[in-house]
Amino acid sequence: MARQRAVADLRNVLDRIDKRFIGRGDKQKKLMRSLGLETVDIIVERTREGFGVKRVGGNRRKLKPLSKRYIEFRRRNRDKLGKAGRITKSNLTFTGQMLDSVKILKSTPGGFEVGPSGSRSDRKRNADVARWVTEQGRPFMNLGRKEIGSLVRYLREEFNQRARRI
Repeated sequence: MARQRAVADLRNVLDRIDKRFIGRGDKQKKLMRSLGLETVDIIVERTREGFGVKRVGGNRRKLKPLSKRYIEFRRRNRDKLGKAGRITKSNLTFTGQMLDSVKILKSTPGGFEVGPSGSRSDRKRNADVARWVTEQGRPFMNLGRKEIGSLVRYLREEFNQRARRI
């Protein structure tokens, strides 16, 4: 009898831990959504600062510089320059539309997918523009080693807050 009670108590504790840390259904989706939003913020902020990451887990590095010809184009079209855009700085923000469109594309209890979405004022798809700039040597949608560490710290803090509520 005591053994059954101990097993039942242990199941109860494990159930509570599972519900707090992992969550089920909406709680788990909410956690993935908040992690996805944090990921979007990291990618957009880093890119606006002029840095990209070549491969997942790599180091961030400056984006490939703009060509003199493109700098001249930007200078002639400065009225179209986005709020974070600079004429000579490579930070993928000529109009700002592509980076502004980066969001959570899909969120499930087990994960999420982020990327550019929708179309621009010039009718190009933001995903196509992102693919093109990546092919041109300005990869930006990967998470670097330090950024992954930052997301791990974010999750750790979230779990610590949940643990205090047990």
